[in-house]
This record gives sequence, C-alpha cells and structure tokens, in this order.
Amino acid sequence: MRSPTRPILFAAILLTGCSGMPDQERTVSEGALIGTTAGAVAGAGVGYLVGGGRGAGYGAAIGAGAGLIGGTQLGKHAARRKAEFSKAADYMDACIAAAAAANQQLTLHNQSLAQHLAILDAEIAQTRATERQRQTLAADMQGAGQQLGAVTEELALQNDVLRQERAAQTPERTERLEQEIRTLEAGKAELEALMKTMRTMDATASAS
Repeated sequence: MRSPTRPILFAAILLTGCSGMPDQERTVSEGALIGTTAGAVAGAGVGYLVGGGRGAGYGAAIGAGAGLIGGTQLGKHAARRKAEFSKAADYMDACIAAAAAANQQLTLHNQSLAQHLAILDAEIAQTRATERQRQTLAADMQGAGQQLGAVTEELALQNDVLRQERAAQTPERTERLEQEIRTLEAGKAELEALMKTMRTMDATASAS
C-alpha cells in the first residue's frame, strides 16, 4: 500500500533544499512547496473517505500536485512582483525557481494520478463499477481539471516573462527559463492525456 506520508516527506525534502537559494527565489519556492504539503494533507483526507487506506495514499499524492494552485498564490508569484526586485537577474532567477517548483509538483501529480488510474481501470474492467469507484474517478477528474488550470496560468505567466525579459537577460538565464517552460508544456500534455483517459473510463463506468 502506498504510504500517504510519502508526498509530504517529498515536499519536506524539497523545502529543505530551498535553504541555499537567494531570498526572493526561496520565498517563491517555499510558498509553492508549502502548498504541496497542504494539498497532500487535504488529499489524504478526501482519499480516505472515498477509498479507505489506499485511497488516502493516492489522495495525498494527487493532492500534493494540486497544491500548485494554493502554493503559487501563497508565494505571491514572482512574475507579478517585478517591482520588488532591485536587479533584473534576481527577478529572472525567482521566475525560474517558480517554474521549477511547478514542474516538480506537476511531475508528482501526473505520476501518482497515472498509477491510481491504472489500478482503478483494472478494478472497473473486472466487475461492474461501484459507487466508490465512480466517486473516486469524479474526484480525480475534478482535481486534474484544477491542476490543468493552474499549469495553464503558470505557462502564460512564464511565457510573458520570457517575452519581456529576453533582451535584458543573459542567454544562460533565458535558456534555463525556456527549458522549464518546455518541461511544463510536456507535463501539461501528459496531464491532458490522463484527462482523456479518465473521460473514457467514466463512460465505461457509467455504462456498467
């Protein structure tokens, strides 16, 4: 059984890793990772109500990814706080850190969701879908939709930063942000594919 504490410990490890960052960069990353932990705790509670002990583990993992939404708000996204940075390089570094944190959370969310769906799909294929399974799938679809909205917003912010700052930044910083954006785009595409899978599963469950 997946331990519901694993995503929380993962977030704690990442949070410890923020200690060596510059102040502005650390503020953004810490805010996002606090959101990961809060999301994991909330997700574990919902998952337990829907699916028992195993549901708590999956709920915690998926909730950790959903923490991207609250985390970026809590950290006051760097892309919206340019005036607070005295140096253009510090502003760019903070934006890169925010994108990296979003990528970490999206990766955790997608991996956990894919594993959850594989097991749920096998269960539904073996027997008629139960009410618990339908509720679990509905909760997964809702959480994935929220995550997709957050990732879409993150990409819009970061692409704006890239357009506005390209001329003022060093090629090295520009390339780092471009790489984070490409990774986010790939993660978004993976999430959209998972959502398509969930819609197919939902149709199957409804017909059973």
